[in-house]
Amino acid sequence: MKSLVRAFIGLDIYGHAVTVNYRGASSYKTKLGAFLTIITYVTFLTYAAVKSIRLVNLDRPEIIRTEEIVRLRKAENLYNLQE
Repeated sequence: MKSLVRAFIGLDIYGHAVTVNYRGASSYKTKLGAFLTIITYVTFLTYAAVKSIRLVNLDRPEIIRTEEIVRLRKAENLYNLQE
């Protein structure tokens, strides 16, 4: 009978996880953490703003171009494409 009751209770999808709280809060927040969070947000927003401005103004597009230059000085350095 107890296993049937446990199986029935196991169907509950509205159960809440049991967690440990510190002074009524689920996380311990500090001044250092707040300062680092602000620095992170400012860095991200600055980066996003700079990239957005460059995208809108089409300023300095980052195009990568690769060239391979082959200089043939002697006839013996010629390559046969069929080889």
